[in-house]
Parts: sequence; C-alpha cells; structure tokens
Amino acid sequence: PGGLITSAIAPYKQMKEPLPTEVAMIERLGVKLHYGMTVGEDISIEELEHRHHAIFLGVGLGADTKADLPGEELPGVWDSLDFIGQIKQGYLPKIGSTVAVIGGGNTAIDVAREAVRLGATNVMVLYRRTEDQMPAFKHEVKAARKEGVHFYWLTAPVRLIGDGKVRKIECVHMKLGAPDKSGRPAPEPIPGTEFTLEADTVIKAIGQEKRIEFFQKLGLKLQGGLVTVNESFQTNREKYFAGGDCINGGDTVVEAVRHGKIAAQSIVKFLSREGN
Repeated sequence: PGGLITSAIAPYKQMKEPLPTEVAMIERLGVKLHYGMTVGEDISIEELEHRHHAIFLGVGLGADTKADLPGEELPGVWDSLDFIGQIKQGYLPKIGSTVAVIGGGNTAIDVAREAVRLGATNVMVLYRRTEDQMPAFKHEVKAARKEGVHFYWLTAPVRLIGDGKVRKIECVHMKLGAPDKSGRPAPEPIPGTEFTLEADTVIKAIGQEKRIEFFQKLGLKLQGGLVTVNESFQTNREKYFAGGDCINGGDTVVEAVRHGKIAAQSIVKFLSREGN
C-alpha cells in the first residue's frame, strides 16, 4: 500500500519509512486490505458494485509509455519506473559514467538526479521542446543543474545504438511548429541535423500509459484518457469516485492525498443521502 511512494518516487524526495506505520494505523481503524486482487479477474465488476455502496478509484496510471525507438530493447536501456523501483528496493543499478535521460517532466529530473547520486559523471536530459515549455518544476531543474546535470533542449532521440549493450543515442534537433492538442507549439525534426551522443545508460521518462480500457469497462466518462470528476471527485456513475493521477495525469503525492481526503468526505455525504 502506498502506490508510487513505495516504488517510484525518487528516494532523495520521499522514503518509505512512514508508510508501514500509517498502514498499520489504518488497519486498526478497521480498514481491510486485500492484496493480489485484480478487478475483472479475482472479482468481477458486477460483484464489486453489488457488494459496495461506494467505490473510490485511486489506481494511478499504468506502465511507462514506450518510446518506439530502434534499439529500445538493448541492455542498459531503462524505463523510469523500473529504474527508480530498483533503487527504492536497495538494488542499485550499474549505470556507468554517462547517462542519457529522455523526457522533460518531474520523473525525468528524478532519474537524472538519482543517476548523479549513483556516481554518473555525465548526466544528460534530452527534451524535445524548450526549457520554458518543460513541465518539470523549475526549482527541480535548477537543483539538477547545480548537481551537474546537462540539458539538451529541442532535442529528440532517433535510435539507440549498441553491440549487446547500449553505447550511443542518435538524436535530431527540433524546431517548434503550430500548436498541438495541448496548445503548445509542436516540436518538428529538422532534417540533416542528426548527431550522436555516447551513453552507457539510457532512461526513458516520457510518461505513463493511461488505463483507458479498464475505465471504459466501468462505464466512466473520460477526457484525454483520464477519468472526469466533479468538485466532489464523483464520476458520471454516482457510485464511483476517483482521485490522484488517474484524474490529473500525474501530479504530486500531496495533491493525491488532498483528492483522497475530499473524496472521503464526499463519499460520507453521498452515503448519508442515500441512506446506506
């Protein structure tokens, strides 16, 4: 219990130690935790809905998004969640001296700063847009710079090169074009600007997959693959409430906790109104 805090929040930000105590406290209050339960397999959606008057979804997002790059399967190429997860469990990855991180969000900064702590002497973050458009927190980017992380703006990977292990990453310079669906200028490759960087390790931090299929099975209204909720964190199906990354696409732990507390209060009001 604890979600990404236990497995994928960088240790320099958040350790696991407070969680066992909090979980024990919650269990003393009467909460029952059922592990190894997959909805739709170990329990059907129909049974889940029949047995409960209200259901809260705090399922977060799914696995790392694939980069669809040639050479992505080479040893030495990591998904960000696996990379951080190994460190959280105490199994420190052997990364070599030169590390390339693909992405521009807070997770990209997390893995870059952890790579520095693991002893890498040349850590590079490759981002396809400009610094101003980088979604990572500004103070995190500033801190990473102070620790020696190098940033390559308007840079996108093309392919990963190796001989039994990743050795290089081929990139191309980008330019900003017309706005895309997000409203930001869309990055476009500049032909003929390809260049190659040495890399002992490549870490992909380009986001997580959304659990669209699962939410569709529940009959929930989605926007951009995320569950839509009202100010009470209630979905279009009144029995279902939701919060955290599955409604905002990935934010802070503090924000997810806030969602849970407000949703809990809303569920109490809902149950009282329904007479449950």
